[in-house]
Amino acid sequence: MITLGSPLPFDLNITQTINALHHPIADAVLQAISYLGEYSAVWIILAFAILSSGPRKKQNRDLFFMLIAALALEVFINDGILKNLFYRERPYLTYDFIRQLGLRWETSSLVSGHTAAAFAITWILWKHYRRFFVPALIFSLLTAYSRIYLGMHFFTDVALGMVVGILSGTSINYFCRNKIKR
Repeated sequence: MITLGSPLPFDLNITQTINALHHPIADAVLQAISYLGEYSAVWIILAFAILSSGPRKKQNRDLFFMLIAALALEVFINDGILKNLFYRERPYLTYDFIRQLGLRWETSSLVSGHTAAAFAITWILWKHYRRFFVPALIFSLLTAYSRIYLGMHFFTDVALGMVVGILSGTSINYFCRNKIKR
């Protein structure tokens, strides 16, 4: 395992700036958004909601399996590979000036799994279920922001989470592209 040192100055500056913007209402809202992302709960619930809704049962079933596959691929890449190759301490463990809220994780900060899962699902929805895309994108961006705001990740952890998520969604979409029509 490769232990990464201090973040680059721009990374720390962005992280510190976002983390310093606390307000009691934002604290509550962003913690709630982050909790919904624990173990991809909100995305699994959405996948089951799509599976059980509407007249297009076969298309919904195919989309359900794509969503679950995108999550599985993201977890494999993030938790199975990247977090075993690289270790970076979480911001709140590294710096006293970073305020931490919510659940305390001590696993590697690199890559944000919440963000990766959110963007994997959002990518699939953009390609195949556009009516959920805008709400999913807003939720994904808020998830990414919340991870920095809550002191759990550096900016680059979240940016890499977006990349892993989009690559996971793109890969699943590529392998299943003829399965579902828009």
